[in-house]
Amino acid sequence: MPLPTLVHIGYHKTATNWFQRIFYPAVSNYSYVHRKRARAAFTEDHAFQFDPQAAFARLEIPTAEGLILCEEELSGNLHNGGLFGFMSKEIAHRIKATLPDAQIIIFIRSQTEMIGSVYKQYVKEGGTHSPRRYLFPFDSLDPHGFSPKKTPLFAFQHYDYRLLINHYREVFGAERVHVFLYEEFSRNQAAFMTRFIERFGFEVNLEAVPKTRLNVSNKKFSLWVSRLMNRFAYRNVIDKHYFFNVPGMYRLRGRVVAPLLDRIAFFSGPARPRDILGPDIVRHIEDTYRESNRLLAEELDLPLAKHGYPV
Repeated sequence: MPLPTLVHIGYHKTATNWFQRIFYPAVSNYSYVHRKRARAAFTEDHAFQFDPQAAFARLEIPTAEGLILCEEELSGNLHNGGLFGFMSKEIAHRIKATLPDAQIIIFIRSQTEMIGSVYKQYVKEGGTHSPRRYLFPFDSLDPHGFSPKKTPLFAFQHYDYRLLINHYREVFGAERVHVFLYEEFSRNQAAFMTRFIERFGFEVNLEAVPKTRLNVSNKKFSLWVSRLMNRFAYRNVIDKHYFFNVPGMYRLRGRVVAPLLDRIAFFSGPARPRDILGPDIVRHIEDTYRESNRLLAEELDLPLAKHGYPV
């Protein structure tokens, strides 16, 4: 029986980097397609110029069987809400047109933890705004100068997982969409991976696979310092403010200053999502997703409440 093609679409901040760099390349009975080729195939064409045959050619594969693709950008960019959802929705159809028999892997994460982690990623990439200003950008922008449809920024809708999951279930069929909880992976990685390997028939020596975390987030103080230093560095974060660009500032902050502060015990307090966001934003997050999470838990028999999701 031929092996399926698996397309792991994210979400961001759910250990996709570990799967891309460490686990999937170690699977011996599947062929892992590098994330750059997945991005080139599905995210770079204009909507009216996408060609499934050209996308397949960019994957540089001889056959559409026994493949693993893993690229979190396929679920939509974390900072712009998947371009108001249009990109997230369109990519599902692109994958279907190119790899019609693919099976889809989706990892989700409790929205409070997810959004706190997304904000830390925003600062890491060069962002300067406070959590409130980043998460509610249009409260601060002139409505006559900015429209969410013209300038997509952070969008809470992007983390309403039920929307994207149901879309993929409609496009590929419910039996081809596999949803996993990041919390089950992070709390007991060995047990989770044993089940994950069995589910897809992976041939891999799990004992030889490093369990090291690849993306370690900054501590509380270094997060604050990073925001300050980012005001003197231009980066490709859309929604930020900087005075002027000091060459090398971004690299100095990311490679020297922040790691040094994180290693000093006095500055090593963890930047926990609830502490970063504050009680009002946490309450807003819980109210925003509670009903959708409740329905998702019922429909897919997922233990969301057990793992801290608002339900």
